[in-house]
Amino acid sequence: MLYHLGPNPTVDLIVTRTVEVEKQILLIERSVNSSAMPGRLAFPGGFVDTESPRGEVWRSGTETFIEAVRRELLEETGLDLSHKSDEVIHFLGIYDDPGRDPRNTNNSWVEGHVFTVDIDPHEGNDVVGMDDAQHAKWFTVSELRLMSSNRFAFDHFEILKEHSFI
Repeated sequence: MLYHLGPNPTVDLIVTRTVEVEKQILLIERSVNSSAMPGRLAFPGGFVDTESPRGEVWRSGTETFIEAVRRELLEETGLDLSHKSDEVIHFLGIYDDPGRDPRNTNNSWVEGHVFTVDIDPHEGNDVVGMDDAQHAKWFTVSELRLMSSNRFAFDHFEILKEHSFI
């Protein structure tokens, strides 16, 4: 179940880097205990913090979307982007299709805000799955192209295709 009436904003971050001419994308494997799509591959991300009480409409104010992106990435993978300026984190779009998340209802739904950042090839070598991610791993674009969309959580495979990452 979702906490708030109406949209429940989330952030997802597509982190890329190029190592020896091959583009890589950082993905997490969701915890087997996750309430939605356990064990599936996903972008690092999660809900944007708010002080709104459970059962009420979500209100902004606790953190910005960029702050949420940085926090979720660090919590789930250990990758710290605090040294990067906000300008290098680019907004891709909002995803709120009713069928994208199994927790969605007519009264409460996930509103995904997707961002991307490209980092230096030497960054992120020590990523590890933490919090609600059981694993964090870099995948090459060629590896991802061979995967089936049903290995991915939500609409993340389609987002990669839509924005020509794969």
